[in-house]
Amino acid sequence: MKTTSKIIFTALAVVAAGRALAGGILTNTNQSVAFLRHIARGVTLDADAPYYNPAGTAFMDDGWMLSFNVQSAFMTRITTTDYAPFAMNAAHMGVASHRYEGDIVSPCVPNVYATYKRNRWAVFLSAGVTGGGGRVKFRDGLGSFEQPFAVLPSAITSLGSAYGISASQYSMDCSFRGLTMNLSGQIGASYRITDWLSASAMVRLHYARNRYDGHITDIMVNPTGAAFGFDGSMMRADAFFTAVAGALQEVNPELAGMAAAYAQRTGDIYVDCIQKAWGVSPVLALYFRKGAWSASARYEFIAPMTLENHTERDDLGAYQDGAKTPNDIPAMLSVAVGRSFAGERVRVTAEYHYFFDKQADMVDGKQGKIDTGTAEYLLGAEYDISPKFTVSAGVQRTVYSTQDAYFSDVNHVLSATSVGIGGAWNISGRVRLNAGYFISFYDKRSVESVVETLAGNVPATTLYDRRSGVLGVGLDLKLGRR
Repeated sequence: MKTTSKIIFTALAVVAAGRALAGGILTNTNQSVAFLRHIARGVTLDADAPYYNPAGTAFMDDGWMLSFNVQSAFMTRITTTDYAPFAMNAAHMGVASHRYEGDIVSPCVPNVYATYKRNRWAVFLSAGVTGGGGRVKFRDGLGSFEQPFAVLPSAITSLGSAYGISASQYSMDCSFRGLTMNLSGQIGASYRITDWLSASAMVRLHYARNRYDGHITDIMVNPTGAAFGFDGSMMRADAFFTAVAGALQEVNPELAGMAAAYAQRTGDIYVDCIQKAWGVSPVLALYFRKGAWSASARYEFIAPMTLENHTERDDLGAYQDGAKTPNDIPAMLSVAVGRSFAGERVRVTAEYHYFFDKQADMVDGKQGKIDTGTAEYLLGAEYDISPKFTVSAGVQRTVYSTQDAYFSDVNHVLSATSVGIGGAWNISGRVRLNAGYFISFYDKRSVESVVETLAGNVPATTLYDRRSGVLGVGLDLKLGRR
């Protein structure tokens, strides 16, 4: 069952890709609560400018600007797999379509910003979670975990027919948990070249840490074979194959050898591993502002990353301690244009993001299964209903250009349309409270595949879907001259 090892190894390496935050395949772009309520932040001069509009910090008021943000993100990943051998599952006899859910919970995702501006210069720093940030739990495993074992009854019946051995049911206990966290800190500076143009440069340091553990245990079958003492009761698959191997050792050494190999491969499986990586990427940006118009451009260079395994247990023999896996953070281009109306009480921003996914090295060469990079289209608006209160809303369309071959229930992305709403309360001239809610509506996708099993190639169809939402609050502080 070599397929089993490959499937679970891949799962542990990439399952945490199913994050609940916005952005590209390996990048979170909702880096402030103001983003949740507005979405298009590319020309902002608020406290979250160091991430969204770093060159714009040179246009901020002199003095210090601080921002503290906390977001809570939740996602449910849903895969429904149609696979004929599932009908032999003892708990769902006759049902060939199984539904699997994985809950991703990120109860506290923080972001912190600090900017100091004086005359034409500004320096800034920030820290946040720019990738991952959640714990995923698959309490009942996944279809790809179950598929290799679902064919055991058919394989037993086929291989054991000459000796009157057959089986019609299987069962197993499968669970998986994963935690992924990509932390980033950045420091940079901006300079106001003219009264309408500024530029900035900064360096972003990335640290990735993934922790995941899972098991497949108690793999059971219900063999029947009077000559061997099998009465159709459920028993451990490894015990069954061990008994068959011993009984057939003299009669059919070849089949006995196969049974012994299957006994080893159907034993309990545990994996416990931590991955760590470091990376650095520079960021360059420009900002333009004249009259009611403003615009920005930002380019984030690729951050080469290589995850190294720190393995506590690997019953698969496929997750070697010290082994390394590519996990680059792709380069990204952002451009934005904004215009203010009604004496700057109304502000509208349109923005575009492009992630250079194909140029990044990913786990298992996944970049080769991507047609083009991820594209995002953003539109946001703010309205100051009074000097104290601002309301805002935005919409974002994220489009992934992935091939069917990219998809598996442990690693996939779905295009989505997201909506953000919320507002800000200017408690005083120096203190602002932000609150926002961000919800995504995903495009379902059905993918057909062929599963290599003990009983040969078996077709399968999987429907992918997700649900997610993010809620956050943030506090902006203005210190020094106004």
